[in-house]
Amino acid sequence: LADTITLAGAARVAGMHPQALARFFRRHTGHSLVAYVHRLRIGRACGLLIERERRIADCAAAAGFRGMAHFNRVFRAVQGCT
Repeated sequence: LADTITLAGAARVAGMHPQALARFFRRHTGHSLVAYVHRLRIGRACGLLIERERRIADCAAAAGFRGMAHFNRVFRAVQGCT
């Protein structure tokens, strides 16, 4: 999860066209690939925040977020709080 994940890259690994993978993924998970990855990354960041005395920025970076503004925006969207 710490690596950059793109629809094109995932489609290449799956041997599918990006749009076909997007439809398939949404049909089977109910979420877009990006939303799913965001939920996984936020879950990882929450786990790191709970289990260790670490700075929020360190937990966000370890979970795969490159910037604090993006982390804060995604965290609020997924968790419903700041």
